[in-house]
Amino acid sequence: TPLFHRVMRRLSPEAVAALHDLSLAPLPLASPALKRLYRDPAPLQELRDASMLAAYRKRVQLLPMVAALVRQQLSPDQIRQAEDRLIEALKHWLEKDIANKKEKGLVLTELACLLLRQYRLLETAELVLYHGWLSYHAGQILRLARRVQQVLAEHPWTSPETDIEAESGALFLHYYLAPYLGETIDAQKRGEDYERIYAWVASGQLKVTPLMEVHLVDHLMINRMNGDRYEEAQRILEGCFTRLASLLAGDAELHATLLTKRASLYSEWSGYAESLGQVEEMKRMR
Repeated sequence: TPLFHRVMRRLSPEAVAALHDLSLAPLPLASPALKRLYRDPAPLQELRDASMLAAYRKRVQLLPMVAALVRQQLSPDQIRQAEDRLIEALKHWLEKDIANKKEKGLVLTELACLLLRQYRLLETAELVLYHGWLSYHAGQILRLARRVQQVLAEHPWTSPETDIEAESGALFLHYYLAPYLGETIDAQKRGEDYERIYAWVASGQLKVTPLMEVHLVDHLMINRMNGDRYEEAQRILEGCFTRLASLLAGDAELHATLLTKRASLYSEWSGYAESLGQVEEMKRMR
């Protein structure tokens, strides 16, 4: 510890700031993340010259003992600022399309855990529902599920002070990850919860990403199709098309996803018409 403090006195303010970030980094950082954090590589070179970094060739991480000493000195505000910066850096790294699927799953899992530390439940849910398969392939899905379970136990989403954004995120995460923990999902309860969230989205009380809205609409459609209520399912889907119409021309993934849901609806509907002997209706739907 005395040696550490002597070295710290020789570091520039920029290198000390980099120490704060790296002490909270949950995994070795690659170039895309580092470029998002630092325009100038000089602070990292200072840390390397001071023998504070692990011996990675293309990754940067503090030595565990150094990271532990730095974390002990950080105030809650400094921790929050460093976490905010790391969240943006990991998002940027993911956007750069990491070639190694296992590493991509690790980055995604650690990003989700950082968001959970700040109780950003809806943002975590939007990340996990569409990219959680990467955590699964990296062998991290059970760890992530347990972390979510722990956070939700510490901050129950049913408490009076929970806002609708946190409640929605908590419910999305619960229903997605509960099966990995061996829990059985109550389909009726999930349907009721999703109906409530959908009402918030439709009324403008809750803002979600377009793909999250499609995920929500898909569940509501399936519930109605299971009860042979195809007209209701169609109204919900077409309402989603209308709300997202301005985004479709510039977002091929979103447009393709919605078209897939429409095709699924008509496929199921045609089968139902056939079972009733409605041949012309069956042909029209197909």
